[in-house]
Amino acid sequence: MYELEFNLPGLPMTRNQVQSKHWQCRHKDTVWWKEQIAAVVAGREPPRPLLLARLELTRYSSGQQMDIDNLYGSWKPVIDGLVTSGILEDDKPAVVTELKCEHFKAKPREGYIKVRVEEIEH
Repeated sequence: MYELEFNLPGLPMTRNQVQSKHWQCRHKDTVWWKEQIAAVVAGREPPRPLLLARLELTRYSSGQQMDIDNLYGSWKPVIDGLVTSGILEDDKPAVVTELKCEHFKAKPREGYIKVRVEEIEH
């Protein structure tokens, strides 16, 4: 069974932040997160992209607890990075059958994310 866990400094934009940005800024942010994911998982990819997976995504930031759509929506570029890096076959519900997103407090300017991917046996 394949498992992957890593931390990355920085915080993906919330859905509210994304909506207020110009498309070029949104694109640049998405590309940046995909590059960060690719760098951290390089050499740690499964033999083939996972067909069934469980994701646990945790955000550590100094801000207030986010509403559910902002919390879950903020993970889009990270999950897309897991797909483009060959960790996940796709990000549709048939592949990511379990998704847990959490938010915990961190000190100001010390925000980071924790990503845990676990293969589910067929």
